[in-house]
Amino acid sequence: YRFSSKDLCLEVTENHKMLTRKRNTGREVEMTSQELYSIPDETRYNTVSIPVAPIQNFTDLDISDDLIQQIAWFITEGWVNKSSKYNSYRYIFSQSIYNTSYHNIEALVDRMGLKPYSYTRKDGVTYWTFHKKDNELFDSILTEGIHRIPRKWLSNMSQRQLKLLLDTLMLGDGTIIRNTYYTKDLGLAQDVQELAHKLGIKTSI
Repeated sequence: YRFSSKDLCLEVTENHKMLTRKRNTGREVEMTSQELYSIPDETRYNTVSIPVAPIQNFTDLDISDDLIQQIAWFITEGWVNKSSKYNSYRYIFSQSIYNTSYHNIEALVDRMGLKPYSYTRKDGVTYWTFHKKDNELFDSILTEGIHRIPRKWLSNMSQRQLKLLLDTLMLGDGTIIRNTYYTKDLGLAQDVQELAHKLGIKTSI
């Protein structure tokens, strides 16, 4: 029996036990492959879904919510400024003072106590430039690069922390009304897809 959609392509044998989820209630129901296949295609598509990944259900990692959000803002709005002259680099991210998240960003940066240099341009875009002494903290987390979700986080975060991470990423480069996250980086797109799947959210790239 073959079941296919934009999210999956699955072939299973007869009497294969399958976990399904009712679309109207979210209730999970176990069915055999032939029971699921016997439902007419249109009815099956509109009433039943097949979870594409198990929900990750761990306890909280020992990291603060502020740090999760700070790293998410680096991923969406940040970069590393390298200086060949001084053989150094700084972590930087920016946001417009007119963005609805601006004051929340200011508050979390203040709570973290890192005291970066900040500058606001005439057009209202503020830049936060972190000091060299902060590199050790950010380097220890962003081991795959500034535009990748830390692998340790993806593999070990709780549901609550995963949701906070995804919500913050969406505030940066997402369109919530369309449930879409935008990036040119395929690796980051795959990271976000894995993050969503671990929250039980089906996605496509």
